[in-house]
Amino acid sequence: MKLNFIKIVKYFLNAVLRLFERILFSRKIESPLKIVVFKVGNIGDILCAIPSFIAIRKNYPEAEITLLTSPGERGVPGAKELLQGAWYFNRMIIYGSDEINSFQKLKKFISDLRRERFDLFIQIPPHEWTNFRTFVRNIIFAKLLGVESAFGFRIRVIINLFRKTQIDYVDGEKETESLLRLLRENGVKADKTEFDLPISAEAESKIEALLSRKWPDFENELLVAIHSGTKKNFPEKRWFPERFGEVVRYLEVKYAAKIIVAGSEDDRPDAEIISRELSPENALITAGQLTVLETAALLKHCGFVLGIDSGLLHLAAAVGKPTVGLYSILDIFGDWFPYGDSHIPVYHRFLDCNYRQSECIKKSMGMISVSEVKAACDAMVSKLTYGK
Repeated sequence: MKLNFIKIVKYFLNAVLRLFERILFSRKIESPLKIVVFKVGNIGDILCAIPSFIAIRKNYPEAEITLLTSPGERGVPGAKELLQGAWYFNRMIIYGSDEINSFQKLKKFISDLRRERFDLFIQIPPHEWTNFRTFVRNIIFAKLLGVESAFGFRIRVIINLFRKTQIDYVDGEKETESLLRLLRENGVKADKTEFDLPISAEAESKIEALLSRKWPDFENELLVAIHSGTKKNFPEKRWFPERFGEVVRYLEVKYAAKIIVAGSEDDRPDAEIISRELSPENALITAGQLTVLETAALLKHCGFVLGIDSGLLHLAAAVGKPTVGLYSILDIFGDWFPYGDSHIPVYHRFLDCNYRQSECIKKSMGMISVSEVKAACDAMVSKLTYGK
């Protein structure tokens, strides 16, 4: 009953949004000349949307396409670090939350965008419905830009309604696939799922030189990348570095694995703790030392990536590498799994606690045992070795 009620609510809200679309954007443009694609978010959000970006470009090959995006606060990595130079956009307009935090700033922001004379606005919507007014606001925002046509205003997930029921009983649709399905519903064909990161030859050469210095025969070694960090606003998703240390020691002893501890500068303290469990010759810390695209180039040489639910797992999937991911009860299971079938998720649900509380999210991560993660890594190595 609860799940059916959620479907009814979602259908009703989307019907209202469709009505707003038809009132404000009655005209459908078949061959738009200037398109603005609106997608906000951090590394993981942008990575999951790349196949949608490519589909839009292939459907409108002659159009000038601009990505309008924001990572939120300034300094947080997002599309700028990931997509600079990507062939599927002519340019990017990147703004911070501080640029629209007053009426006068917002007015100027909209006025500047109006001068661009976009004729089609495509929203790549956020994953979850947090506030219905946000979607209505975005429709009005598109209208204020002066575009003749717009689409993409659809609620896909209502996580805060009967949250525990959804997480316990629903296996979600991966974000990448969900976004492509939304585009197809609006006439944008997407026959296949494609990722294409603008990794430069210089980045590739830098990584090959780095690995060669550390392990001259690295191409014949099992390289495993580790990422223990998470966003600062979700510390409850943490799986302690000491546990990762136990797992990497196991991989080193059993498989002679070479361990790369990746991430940002904020992940450096955890990286130091993890690497202490390894022989120095088998550990390489790159946390805080590489750009996002250099990290992508690095992951291409790894057998697999082990980490918590974060952008790095999606980065691995984007370069075709499998992952062992550790997930909390923060989201519906499957929604934020990396794209593809080669990944192994580790998680617990059906917990006896309030899924809205941070202590319950911490509990779900704490229930993931070292032995479970070792077993998942064993299964991954077996798949890599035997192709099963």
